[in-house]
Amino acid sequence: MQNYNKNDLAILVKLYKEGCITDFKSYTLDKICELGGSNPISMSKAQKVITQFVKDGYVSSGMKQGHKNSYYVTELGEQIIIDLLGIGRICE
Repeated sequence: MQNYNKNDLAILVKLYKEGCITDFKSYTLDKICELGGSNPISMSKAQKVITQFVKDGYVSSGMKQGHKNSYYVTELGEQIIIDLLGIGRICE
């Protein structure tokens, strides 16, 4: 696994907890940036991390929302969450 830090993995976990696990249920980078709540994720950070997640197969492109790409957690990404972080499967 790529040398991700906790903040990077937090993006993956937040997408998963939001139910972004299908092509249809996916978030744009704008929405991903908002997942940080009171500590928003910068667009450059989100782009960098999501691009690496896509390359590693943990995230995939979902349906376009307007002209923007969207992203969701793949089965491999879900397995990483379950294995490494000890989070049980929340979405069936």
